[in-house]
Amino acid sequence: QEISLLQISLFPYSPIHQFNRFDPEDSRISERDFAKMVLSYADMNDQQRKKYMKRVKREYGDRKEGISFEDVQAFTELVENISDVEMALSMYMAAGASITPGDLKQVAQAVAGIDLQDSLVTMIFTLFDENMDGSLSHREFIRAMKSRTTRGLEKSKNTGFAKLINSCYGCTVKVIQDQLGLKP
Repeated sequence: QEISLLQISLFPYSPIHQFNRFDPEDSRISERDFAKMVLSYADMNDQQRKKYMKRVKREYGDRKEGISFEDVQAFTELVENISDVEMALSMYMAAGASITPGDLKQVAQAVAGIDLQDSLVTMIFTLFDENMDGSLSHREFIRAMKSRTTRGLEKSKNTGFAKLINSCYGCTVKVIQDQLGLKP
């Protein structure tokens, strides 16, 4: 528990902070909360956000299977590798193929080593399949995820300092886990 609090206080954009921000019940957040999290830094206006949220409400209504922390973490890793994912998805598009849920799962695994759960893929498609034809809207998905990586700024201001801090943080967490006898 202390590690989660440390993560929350030091890194407000960490997956655990993002997840806990929505008051998880039974270790899950609602699909609507996950959609809000995904769209929170997307470069879009309120009308566009409402359109995305309307699709989520229509698809999930009051039912709440929920999104686990592991799903949020996998999604975060996908976003962190969005440039590589974009390149792979572009190859599908260049070949004239539409992006199916299976394609997204395959690309995530091949490019970033991420196993996306079917429920998470369904959620991503609910958000970004604009015409609900079972194919991902590549342009909207990539654009929204790229703006998420820069937290809404047009250009990343990476000076290497963030990598240094993340490395120090990773070492600190490992030491704490080792001292407490926790598994990573």
